[in-house]
Amino acid sequence: MTTKNGIDVSKWQGSIDWPRVKVDFAILRAGISTATDVRFEENYAGATAAGIPVGVYWYLKAMTVEAAHREAAACIKAISGKKLSYPVYADIEEAAQLKLGRDKLTDIAAAFLEDVESAGYFAGLYSSKSHLETCFTAHIRERHAVWVAHYGVGRTTYTGRYGMWQYTDKGKVDGITGAVDLDIAYEDYPAIIGSPPPPEKSVGELADEVLAGMWGNGDERRERLTAAGYDYTAVQAEVNRRLTPRVHVVRQGDTLSALSRKYDTTVAEIVAKNRGRYPRIRADYICIGWRITV
Repeated sequence: MTTKNGIDVSKWQGSIDWPRVKVDFAILRAGISTATDVRFEENYAGATAAGIPVGVYWYLKAMTVEAAHREAAACIKAISGKKLSYPVYADIEEAAQLKLGRDKLTDIAAAFLEDVESAGYFAGLYSSKSHLETCFTAHIRERHAVWVAHYGVGRTTYTGRYGMWQYTDKGKVDGITGAVDLDIAYEDYPAIIGSPPPPEKSVGELADEVLAGMWGNGDERRERLTAAGYDYTAVQAEVNRRLTPRVHVVRQGDTLSALSRKYDTTVAEIVAKNRGRYPRIRADYICIGWRITV
């Protein structure tokens, strides 16, 4: 088995001299809760410029599934446009979270990880050996890539399948001041991941789904579309366009057939929308000056 040696870093490592860092990969903290790590952009630029493949982790503070969706949306926004060769990990280790019980904590993790996957990223779960084994179901640990933290041993004794092991938080690496976490990767993630696929649905298709009530309302809609990797602004603009009444003042020479082509609708729809205001409207009859909804 070919292994690779790496590090994971956050703002706590300060300014890193990336050209001096000699590792096979780096996992960067992209953020915590709904805030982006203040060093993330700097670390991403520095690591990639140095030719170091990267992944990210997001430190979750979520105590509910709804909060997990919000944090996933923030994570996806932070990493949008980034080339990632390693997974996007949910880092779950807060004491309050661990007291929620295995089922609730698993639901929180699943909400975050499924949103990340829906956005086209390879998702993984990070926690300590003991927490992974006692606070998460076997199903989620098998379903997603696992990064296990286990210090002071020659090899982790974690009982499940895992692709990466964090074996110390006291490592020393040239280019980094102070201690840094050290990791070993057992999976060839760059080969497994490749390039994330683009979203499959068009703006028009998504607008149809929004109008059918499939994406919720308000902030929920924004968060769910963003978490799935779609451009919320573009989708909402199309929804608004469809919902905003379009009024055409009938001029000399206008016909409903021509207007239906111009406004991408049908003659029957125009007649139905305007019969209440203009009872005489027919497929072959409109009057100059009428303000018809198209």
